[in-house]
Amino acid sequence: VGLWLVGVPLAASLGFLAGVFNLIPFVGVIVSGVPALLLAATGGWGKVLLALLVLWLANQLEGNLLGPLIVGRSTRLHPVTAIAAILVGATLFGLWGALLGVPTAAFLKVLLEEYYKKSRFYREG
Repeated sequence: VGLWLVGVPLAASLGFLAGVFNLIPFVGVIVSGVPALLLAATGGWGKVLLALLVLWLANQLEGNLLGPLIVGRSTRLHPVTAIAAILVGATLFGLWGALLGVPTAAFLKVLLEEYYKKSRFYREG
């Protein structure tokens, strides 16, 4: 929507491309942003800067607000826990850790709630 407001040609196609490449962490934003900026360059530097601002703003909103909220609701994890799981997983195990951090945290939460808190060890101390 934002690229269309800026006047970038083929904005809907670029939005679809961005949605597909958003599945690839880190690299997807660059791969989908380069064609948008190249098409914005046909309208001058002003459109390139506006398109860059729109791409940056959309990425920040999705990555820092919407993504953690959606992941948190679907896994019943707090958004900060989801972000921490991604960061810890990425730090320890790279890309695979980032991809598997949230499912691992959700699994550990299920173990804690369903098994440990209902066990005799938890009740008796």
